Amino acid sequence: MIQTPSHGSFPSGHSTQAFVVATLLSILRNGAAANSAPDATSQLYQIAARIAVNRTVAGVHYPSDSAAGAMLGVSMERLIVNRLTGTKDATHGFRFDGPKYSTPAGSGASLSRDFYAAEFGALFEADDPATTPEADYMAYTAPNFSELWEKARREWDGVWG
Repeated sequence: MIQTPSHGSFPSGHSTQAFVVATLLSILRNGAAANSAPDATSQLYQIAARIAVNRTVAGVHYPSDSAAGAMLGVSMERLIVNRLTGTKDATHGFRFDGPKYSTPAGSGASLSRDFYAAEFGALFEADDPATTPEADYMAYTAPNFSELWEKARREWDGVWG
């Protein structure tokens, strides 16, 4: 569908961006803590996963590119939200190991796993071999942006109840 790029594609920028936005809006809408596990059944994450899958269908990314982008997007947004909220909570990101994003195919071979919304949720399970939580880090307040975050939170509270 789209001409295959002549450069590397790991991680998927579309996937990263979609999951940054999904995580931001999910936290803003639900008031969830930045470290809470993403709800892969929510419409926000379903749409983000669909954006990532569309890149694989178009032939410009592998499923592992989308999975890595999703993990990067969630990790980035956790840091950003902790900076915006000024809670100084310890938060963590994830290390993604692309070669481990596979399933046994018999005869000692392995195949890349497909990436879709339920698979995204599985990446946050403690026993997934492709992801490893990173050490906690402290996120310090960004005062100017914290004020904007509070305004957005109050606005969303009024709209969504």
